Amino acid sequence: MESPCAARDGPEAGVSGSEFKSRLGTAIAVRRKARGLTQEQFAEALGMSSEWVSRVERGVGLPPLPVLVKIATALETSASEIVAAVESAPAGRASVQRLDALARELPDDAVDVLCDAARSMRERWPGVRPR
Repeated sequence: MESPCAARDGPEAGVSGSEFKSRLGTAIAVRRKARGLTQEQFAEALGMSSEWVSRVERGVGLPPLPVLVKIATALETSASEIVAAVESAPAGRASVQRLDALARELPDDAVDVLCDAARSMRERWPGVRPR
């Protein structure tokens, strides 16, 4: 699934390598936190150690596909949704992923308002660089 603003803002280029691992870890952490799970609770649900979860969320480790499916199930989403978030979010921007996750829960007209507000902010502060 595309990011809610993607149809209006254009697609992002794909990522690879360590950048993918970092973004995947961020996507998983954002969704885990949105579900109110600690790393320990999440690890228990997966049958993994909290250290393993930490490594994945920091982008140090990469879960094999069967484990990614277990992760998605535990987060009540799909593996393809997690990967789509990885490919659509700018590097190192957990805040963008949090906004994306929030926007996915809003009705279309509210997403339009959110995207318009973001564009207005970008126009108001054109010299501000992303963190």
